[in-house]
Amino acid sequence: MRAGRAEHELRLLRQQADRALLRGIAPGHRSALVAWRAAELTAEGHRLVVAAGLNRLLKELDPARLPGASPLNRVAARGQVDLIVRLRARLADVGAPVEARGVLLCEWLLRDATSPLYDRSRADGLPQALTRTIAALEPHA
Repeated sequence: MRAGRAEHELRLLRQQADRALLRGIAPGHRSALVAWRAAELTAEGHRLVVAAGLNRLLKELDPARLPGASPLNRVAARGQVDLIVRLRARLADVGAPVEARGVLLCEWLLRDATSPLYDRSRADGLPQALTRTIAALEPHA
């Protein structure tokens, strides 16, 4: 039971830090919690896990594959394959630093039902969401 409670508390801490990062907390003004979460999100292993999610997405978009049970809006996403490939490449380039906010935006795109990848009423916003996510990965000067 303690392990379950500790996991729940850790999830709440991550959510709190994620909200701060998505609001655009400047790197110099981060709390220890936000700095910890940013380091976790930008770690090589986590970046590769998110890039693997983009790989799976690209495989689902292959016209030679039969559609699965995923609610993915394949029509909208197929038109943005170039941006998805750029996003994947940027995340997978672990030699180049990224911003945690960009990683969070990428996770949102891949996992949230309100993302333009899944919500057909938001499909027109997919190019902008992908472009914004790629830009958000770039470190602040």
